[in-house]
Amino acid sequence: MSIIALIPALAEILLFIAAAISVAYVIVFAVASRLAPRQVSCDTSAQPRFLIIIPAYAEDGVIVPTVEAALKQDYEAVSVCVVSDHMQAATNARLAEMPIELLTVHYADSTKGKAMQAAMAAAYDPNFHTHVLIIDADNIIQPDLLKRLAPLCTPGRTAIQLHRCAKNTDTPIAMLDAVSEEINNSIFRLGHNRLGLASALIGSGICFEARWLADAVRHLQSAGEDKELERQLLLDGHHTLYAADLPVFDEKVSNRDNFGRQRRRWLAAQFWALGFMLKGLPKAFAPHSPALRLDYLDKTLQQALIPRSLLMALTGSMAILTIVLALCGVAPWAVAIRWIVLDTSLDLAIILAIPNHMRNARLLDAAAALPPLVWQMFLSLFHLRGASHKFLHTEHGQP
Repeated sequence: MSIIALIPALAEILLFIAAAISVAYVIVFAVASRLAPRQVSCDTSAQPRFLIIIPAYAEDGVIVPTVEAALKQDYEAVSVCVVSDHMQAATNARLAEMPIELLTVHYADSTKGKAMQAAMAAAYDPNFHTHVLIIDADNIIQPDLLKRLAPLCTPGRTAIQLHRCAKNTDTPIAMLDAVSEEINNSIFRLGHNRLGLASALIGSGICFEARWLADAVRHLQSAGEDKELERQLLLDGHHTLYAADLPVFDEKVSNRDNFGRQRRRWLAAQFWALGFMLKGLPKAFAPHSPALRLDYLDKTLQQALIPRSLLMALTGSMAILTIVLALCGVAPWAVAIRWIVLDTSLDLAIILAIPNHMRNARLLDAAAALPPLVWQMFLSLFHLRGASHKFLHTEHGQP
């Protein structure tokens, strides 16, 4: 057999290996998410003093209810800072009437990192605030959130990722977005903590030790600020706890364009984060480094994985293609069988990662909306240039 004839077989093997690594990762942590909870240290006498930071870029339609919910906290030691970027004068006037610190900015290239830098510079009081809670402009928190969060803010615990979950599932796409986030929660947060690894950050609903954050935000430089902070936490030797029982309600996107825009930003951030994590490997493994090395390797691998929606499309398509080729006598059945096994394993792992209460008929309706969205994600791979350094705004309240 000529070398040219071997190329398709070699390409299939390499593709299978890449897909198998990504599938194995999903399986391990999906199963881990169903393990018994680990013991978490708490201090019921703790009285942390919170600063809630709400970056708001053109969020006129959702910001007011978010601020109102933040101000209803059944907790005394708390202040609220809103960073208003590209918002209307009427919205700013209404916010100015509330007992908050309002910062009005107008960045040419807006990012959440810049908003956090502005908030920490203007609103953070090192003699008062001990912890900072970052929430998005569309996030709603319950009145008892800080009271329940306070016992987890023990000395040495630098970062706590709260359970960001959907506040709306009124359309198939919103339902799909909600399910996708819960799968991520199971795999990248709950499953990791159950195995003793650090939770991944998700961009909002994060509580940081204030002094650490004040130093860390000075170095933010991209639209993937959560990945930058995650990397710094690991290099500094800090484990991130996932608080699965502390919900932060997030508005899910309701139409295809917003869904695609959001995923494009995430894809760009993933590619950028992979390079960023790889650059930090020498520092993580330097002698006497405080870095959580296993966690650092895990988070680096995480960025190298095939995105889950594309992975599902890849394994499913290859399973169908290889079956057809085997039926035509062009390819051996062994090739088709391994892709069938891989695709089935991935599907079962994803089902396992979906919370029990979301496994219903509405999930099937949402799944029907997935194929065109996966195609849209695939096309986004060709339009990622610069997206990791420029904030791609996701509109809210659009049917």
